[in-house]
Amino acid sequence: MLGPSSTQNDAYLACGSYMVEAVVGGKNACLFTYGQTGSGKTHSVFGGEYGRPAGKLDGVVPQMVSELFRKKTQFEKRGKFRYDLKCSLVEVGSGSTIRDLLAKEDATALRMRGDDVLGARVEAITSSKQFMILIEQTMLKRTAYSVN
Repeated sequence: MLGPSSTQNDAYLACGSYMVEAVVGGKNACLFTYGQTGSGKTHSVFGGEYGRPAGKLDGVVPQMVSELFRKKTQFEKRGKFRYDLKCSLVEVGSGSTIRDLLAKEDATALRMRGDDVLGARVEAITSSKQFMILIEQTMLKRTAYSVN
């Protein structure tokens, strides 16, 4: 269990490293965070500067993406595999509202069918830097839900 004295790397080791191994093994992965507004979810997931510059304050996602690109390079150098990395970024809000944060227009409302998010934009990722730029852009579209 992670507590107040846990570091960003502790959070990565607790969940992110396992997700990287699952993705490299051909499985899908989803990082779901839940908690009260202002409790530190965004900081834990993305870090203080959203992965720019890379450092010990990187959250789980920048560390995962960096590791995925390191593994991608290793595999491709060995000529074993070719990996294409893609992502969707959605926000689940109150009342189970799901919004596509990568949509070009205002964040689009989406629907779920089973464990699939229907209609979410999928973006090809070519570098850690490109991914972190996407994260910065989506931060502007997020909704801050207040707790009364």
